[in-house]
Amino acid sequence: KPAPLPDIVALGFQEIVDLNAVNVVVNSTMTVQRSAAWEDVVVAALNGHLAAAYASATQEPRHQYKLVLEKHLVGILLLVIVRTDHLEHVREVFGATAGVGIMGMMGNKGGAAVRLSFYDSTLCFVCSHLAAHRENVAGRNADYQNILGKIQFVGDNDEECPNDARYLTGEAPILNHDFVFWIGDLNYRINDELSTEEVFQCAERGNLAELRQHDQLNIERKRGGVLHGFEEGVLNFRPTYKFQAGTSVYEKRPEKKLRAPAWCDRILWKARDPEDVVLHTYNCVMGLDLSDHKPVHAGFEIQVRHQVDT
Repeated sequence: KPAPLPDIVALGFQEIVDLNAVNVVVNSTMTVQRSAAWEDVVVAALNGHLAAAYASATQEPRHQYKLVLEKHLVGILLLVIVRTDHLEHVREVFGATAGVGIMGMMGNKGGAAVRLSFYDSTLCFVCSHLAAHRENVAGRNADYQNILGKIQFVGDNDEECPNDARYLTGEAPILNHDFVFWIGDLNYRINDELSTEEVFQCAERGNLAELRQHDQLNIERKRGGVLHGFEEGVLNFRPTYKFQAGTSVYEKRPEKKLRAPAWCDRILWKARDPEDVVLHTYNCVMGLDLSDHKPVHAGFEIQVRHQVDT
């Protein structure tokens, strides 16, 4: 029997438009058009091939999916999609974005977030694109803290997201949920204790344990400087950056700037009760070669509360 269809699908994209000056300064129609195009393609795929294949394999009725909210910021796009048999239990859906790029506010870097109540639990999804370059760990840490501080969930009519009285802890709104999933191009690299050539050798030979020890995000999390309290699966796949677009070969051409491979693309989570989350899969898709990154995916099982009215 195939794995069950997901109840919630959250998809994060970065650089859906070029991060040029026009797109960054003017949140252009191009971003809106690209967001809508991705939304249409993703929902159609879920409701088409995936739903049909699952129904055929299980002889169960065919499930459908509906987008509950999308949020975009220049090149960043977050789609949160729910299976329609759960829609009556989805409430209090709010979204927000925060630009933390040029001058600490432009949208070339930043985050998009969506929160919702699902049955009697609260979930928050954040998709972010943090500062680039191997040496700029402090910039990435600062971007994370800025996104955490800037995101406020307010509805279309300026109604504020209801703060759950159980959790009025004074912490950032993003963290004020039962489950938080933080995804995206976090841009952390392999630190320079390994030379660029050594990183290439480890990545190509599959010596991932050596690379994990030098992964900047692992190091920063242990120090408590970033994504404190979040968890991540083991990085058992090759670094997802930087490839020759259209191939699964790391970019080493002499005319291109040489960048050491890195696990830029990550999925982390945080739960009020860590026992309520089981990670089933964490991997990348080497066969997808649209860009110089490989997409990553994770599958989770979470324990949500559901109080039945008597």
